[in-house]
Amino acid sequence: MKVALQASEIFGVKRDCLHLDSSSFHVHGAYLRKETIDPEGKVLEKPIIITHGYSQDHRPDLKQFIVNLMCSGDGDVPLYLKVADAALYSVDNIESLANLKWVSRVPATIKDAEQLMAKVSEEAFISSTLEGYKIACICNTYGGIRQRWLVVESQARLKSDLKQQLHQIEVKQIPYDNKAGRPTKGQEPDGCHYRLIATLIPKQATRRAGRFVLATNILESEILSWDEILIKYKEQQSTERGFLLRKPTSTPTMRWVFQCFQSIHLVIFNGLLYSSP
Repeated sequence: MKVALQASEIFGVKRDCLHLDSSSFHVHGAYLRKETIDPEGKVLEKPIIITHGYSQDHRPDLKQFIVNLMCSGDGDVPLYLKVADAALYSVDNIESLANLKWVSRVPATIKDAEQLMAKVSEEAFISSTLEGYKIACICNTYGGIRQRWLVVESQARLKSDLKQQLHQIEVKQIPYDNKAGRPTKGQEPDGCHYRLIATLIPKQATRRAGRFVLATNILESEILSWDEILIKYKEQQSTERGFLLRKPTSTPTMRWVFQCFQSIHLVIFNGLLYSSP
């Protein structure tokens, strides 16, 4: 971290706004947790907890750990990398970050956020300056910390979520014959009945579609407007891409492949040297 900060000072990288993101990495093996203790009984090293949890890699059978990556808002320069075993937005973490100004996404698993996404009416939303987004402004207190919560509705995500709900409807075709008795082999049916097999989705779940919640401890809208909360969060994608390029995938896209080679400027192939201008 000291090297990164010194380099940012030399090259004039601004650090007034930083983006922090986390991602899980799965591992194979037992990974028993063992502390290093000195002769006096003092704990010298306390390893992180590598355990089971929600797997973004779709491998819930494997243990995993969390990696936090912090990049500058100016140029997306990596400044800090930490291996951890917890997500950022939790009661303990936001209490420890009381002296810092932050913007974070609130996990949908938190009950307050889940209820809020289902409770906010469509009339409460206003259009954001970012195309395809609507926002609803809420003040809230979580973990004893006063915050501003922003319910965001993404039009693209709304279509995707509703499409997934439609996939839960199945149409079953049932042929029939007007004549009594068993039909002969190869005989075409006289017609078909159709039966709809569907899963009932509560209205609250439909209302949550396309929505997520952002939070900040910056209470003054003059310093950070409601719309800027979403804008700052969207800038987080550069940090998220840093994880995507390092994580293996079984379904690579051409964009993923090209991005893997973005930082390569010199290639030697068949004895010939190729370099970017």
